[in-house]
Amino acid sequence: MSRLSFYVPIASVANPNTHNIFIVNDAPSTNIVTKTNDGINWGVKEEWHKSEVGKKNLNRSYKGVFDDMEAPVMEAEDKHFDFGFIGFGSFDDAGKIDNIKIWGADFASESDSFL
Repeated sequence: MSRLSFYVPIASVANPNTHNIFIVNDAPSTNIVTKTNDGINWGVKEEWHKSEVGKKNLNRSYKGVFDDMEAPVMEAEDKHFDFGFIGFGSFDDAGKIDNIKIWGADFASESDSFL
């Protein structure tokens, strides 16, 4: 089974392993980010933030935003994905997630299976 995915870890410090946009294509993660900042100030415990990770199919661009929904903190382009599944999580830290919204254009794949 092919292992193809992308992920966007939003971190307090940017380095080669985090706070970038990565693709996994049957190989170790590859950084595909074209624009990023130095990292995110998460603030104090129990402070809520707005975050968004998005993809536009027309130009195959990806972005990540944090609090300021008009100014991306990360951007990338990649031609691998037409459709796929969505997931989220944390590498090392606990967190709370609320008000999740997922939207997109109608798209039917050839299979309804997760595998």
